[in-house]
Amino acid sequence: MVVKRNNKSAIVKTTQNNLLGITWMVAFTFFAATNNVIIKYASSNLHPFVIAFFSSAFSLLICIPFYLNYGRSVFVPKRPVLLLVRGFINSIATVAFFFALSSIPVATATSLSFLAPIIAVLLAALILHEKVGWRRWSAIVVGFLGVLVILRPGISVIGFGHLSALIAALAFGILFVILRQLGKTETVATVTIYLGVVMTPLTFIPALYFWRWPTSEEFLVLITIGLVGGVIHFCLAAALKWGAAPVVSPIDYMRLIWVVPIAYLVFDEIPDAFTWVGSVIVFGSATYIAIRVHDPNDCSTE
Repeated sequence: MVVKRNNKSAIVKTTQNNLLGITWMVAFTFFAATNNVIIKYASSNLHPFVIAFFSSAFSLLICIPFYLNYGRSVFVPKRPVLLLVRGFINSIATVAFFFALSSIPVATATSLSFLAPIIAVLLAALILHEKVGWRRWSAIVVGFLGVLVILRPGISVIGFGHLSALIAALAFGILFVILRQLGKTETVATVTIYLGVVMTPLTFIPALYFWRWPTSEEFLVLITIGLVGGVIHFCLAAALKWGAAPVVSPIDYMRLIWVVPIAYLVFDEIPDAFTWVGSVIVFGSATYIAIRVHDPNDCSTE
């Protein structure tokens, strides 16, 4: 009886955690989609490096409540080096994705970013030597085929914006692996705060070369980007901390669902059929990989 009660309590707790993770992931997709549209709007007059700097600097404002709630302990991480590495890679991912948003349709950039979790599994297998069975390897191959459907090399011109989106996806894939490790030892507040602390000086240096003081309207837009960006990173860290990856990962596709109507209203952008088909293939592969992550049969080499 005691064992049954313990099992029931564990199931209830897991379910509650997954529901909490799903809630945070839905919030992440909405804010991420909205921020992408705002960033594209800002990039019409400001350089992506400048936007990245102000975004990082203003994201620190969202951290003030954390400091008031947790005190100085929030600035005492258990894995400071990993937090620094995460901030450096996130700077690359952010700038690359901002370049993509300034050059190609928002829906296309968003679709290519779905490659990140597939890359995360690939890197975990190659670098961390995690076991990946033939089913997930097959899903990785299918995911890359989906990218080819979106890009259509040889038929459609692949520009700098597309390459920037792929670089961002690679960096985000690395970040997924790092966030999984940080979630084991760090609080969500610490992870969120140190992102802004590290990224602000890193993005300021290249931003100086393209510097132009924003107008009052642009300044308000940049503050919005920074605040929403801080909320985005908090939501993602919370989703990965509370929810199981196979449960929360499929929710990421909602970013495209949110971004399409918003981008249409603001920029009159309509994704073509290849973008829809390719994104479904990429996301389907990523979802399949997430579902099989904890399947012991897929850890074999059969």
